[in-house]
Amino acid sequence: MSGPAEAPTFLVPIINPLFSARTLGRSLRTACREARSIREPIGKSELFNDLFFFRITCMKEPFSKRQGYGGGSRTPILDMAPQKLRIGIWNLIEDYVKEKSLPSKLPDYDYLYTKLTAHFKLKRTTTEYQSYEVESMVLRSFKWYELFDLVELLFSEVFYYDYDESDREWSRFPNKIGDARYRYTKDMNHLFSSENMGWRLRKGQLERVGCDLLDRELIEKARKLLLNPDYAGPNSQFNKALEFFSRRPKPDLENCVKDAVGALEGLARILLKDNNITLGKAVNVLVEKNIIRKPFDKTFHALYGFVSSEPGPRHGAHVLSSIDIPEAEFVLYNSAVCILFLANKFGIKPATEETAPADDRWPDGASEDDSHGTPPGDDDVPF
Repeated sequence: MSGPAEAPTFLVPIINPLFSARTLGRSLRTACREARSIREPIGKSELFNDLFFFRITCMKEPFSKRQGYGGGSRTPILDMAPQKLRIGIWNLIEDYVKEKSLPSKLPDYDYLYTKLTAHFKLKRTTTEYQSYEVESMVLRSFKWYELFDLVELLFSEVFYYDYDESDREWSRFPNKIGDARYRYTKDMNHLFSSENMGWRLRKGQLERVGCDLLDRELIEKARKLLLNPDYAGPNSQFNKALEFFSRRPKPDLENCVKDAVGALEGLARILLKDNNITLGKAVNVLVEKNIIRKPFDKTFHALYGFVSSEPGPRHGAHVLSSIDIPEAEFVLYNSAVCILFLANKFGIKPATEETAPADDRWPDGASEDDSHGTPPGDDDVPF
């Protein structure tokens, strides 16, 4: 009796547990391509059943995440950089510098060492081992917020490097830098998510993520709505609110709530064609016009009243503000809700693909999966 058939050579990397997730992904894509082109009837359905089983097995949540230990902790980490996160960032840097089959690249360690020492104003040493110096910065030297500065800095250094068929040589593709940055953003956000970090990379900047009870997608809908050039003022204020919320090492919550409600007030002024009206009076006018029905007006008045009465946001602060993160999140998210509510009432549509800036048309990778869409040029496994 003949023994079991050997696995095709292109499947061997898939069943090796020591391979990285990135290598496994490439192996899966290679396996699927070869399964399509192979001439012998080796059981294509069996191949894809095996791949499906492999994918389901990998998708299971690990014990630590299910039970809330380590990186699976229920509370997002905001003001520290655990060692596993540091190791993950270093491994990504290594992949982007050395991995030949990865088109998204970072410059060599000589360049990175010079760049980082200049940016962070560090004393340079005479050494031939720049990679060790960069590794030491990432794993040991940088404070948590300096490490996050590094993540943002590397976003601007990523480039696309691949084989140019026309010139028959390896070269950079400046027109594909968006693809490289997309991949970097996706990889970094996956790492931050797996380590339960309360930050996500968006358009080259790390932004604080709200608690799980609040809807991140709602914030993005408000941002896309305000991309319309007619609402440039409210758009600027709403983005400033998010920047203040994400400020490191400590968020500026007072200015966050001020600008969040200011964006709502600015939109109301534009819609009513009155540049001087306050949000409180604007809501009363909208009630009189039967655009806002009672008791929905109370939500608007509550936001305006909170910001108006809190020391600091709209007045000179003679006492310290007591705003905390849950309150700032409440104001930020409810301001977004009210912006979307007014937009719906006035028939305002989000900015189209043509009017939105290019950077706003590719996803921010806020979640682990690809629910935001397919990255440019990505070759997805077909199952």
